[in-house]
Amino acid sequence: MIQVYYKCTRDDCTFQSKAVSDVRGHQQVHKDKPESSSNTSKWRTAEACKICGKAYPRSYLYSRHYLVHSDKKEFDCGLCDKSFKTPLDLKAHMRVHGSDDEKYTHCCELCGKRFTQRANLDAHLRVHSGFKPFACDFCQKTFSQKGNMEEHRRTHTGEKPYVCEICGASFVRRSGTKFFNQSIMYCHLHVRTHCPELQLHNRCVHTGERPYQCAYCPKNFQRRDLLRKHERIHTDTRPYSCQYCQKSFTQRDKMVVHERLHTGERPYVCESCGKGFCESGNLKKHLRVHGKEAPAVVHQNNKGKPAPVQSHSVTNYNWLFTA
Repeated sequence: MIQVYYKCTRDDCTFQSKAVSDVRGHQQVHKDKPESSSNTSKWRTAEACKICGKAYPRSYLYSRHYLVHSDKKEFDCGLCDKSFKTPLDLKAHMRVHGSDDEKYTHCCELCGKRFTQRANLDAHLRVHSGFKPFACDFCQKTFSQKGNMEEHRRTHTGEKPYVCEICGASFVRRSGTKFFNQSIMYCHLHVRTHCPELQLHNRCVHTGERPYQCAYCPKNFQRRDLLRKHERIHTDTRPYSCQYCQKSFTQRDKMVVHERLHTGERPYVCESCGKGFCESGNLKKHLRVHGKEAPAVVHQNNKGKPAPVQSHSVTNYNWLFTA
């Protein structure tokens, strides 16, 4: 797997890390250091945020950061009705109203995916590097993005805080955008929102809408990520490479299944005979041998381990040779 490292920009420094935030924090060491004892009074000790503990070497940086914890949104967009807490947030938002070249100024050099903000690109690069700094406190599963970890954590707690008031369906996630500043999300049949999970719910349950059209064939999709995966079939873009043999794939899940051929991992094991499989589909087919109906969803019951050693019963035929 490709390892992505970020280096300190100073020529005389060899510091590097997989996380951009680590490098940015390290670079503070090189900034604003006192040159001599005569001007040490100009050097200010880092001021720490009383809410989250983050430290900043200058007071104006601390003041700018403190706005993040405020509920006030005093910076209004002149082209739409959105408001923001900080000028930087407003500046980043203004790209949405520009052309695609103005919007997507940050491009991944490994797969070509583009982003409106550098922070989103940094989070995306962790997908390629395999760096997963966010761990679930229930099962220790790690994630490259904090939001994904928080959504996964709700599978343990059972929390589904976002409810459609019309049909009662509940959801794990919601968009950062609120409709008329309401905290409850409504069903599309009555009020349209920008919540991705609710929109998908509306398409699958209420409308059947498939808004994402393939640029190369007549197929269309209900989700943007499914469209991107499908279009790689036409473009033959293969951003996911096996870390053992460098064979590349259009989809990450196919690469994961392939790598199990190298590691011997068999996360799907038949409870009747102990035979292990690389993917759930093969286990479903195998269950027919035992006359069992495969469940709609097959969960991993042997994750990270090779196929268990099968115990075969040996029949004692010694009685045939005894007088």
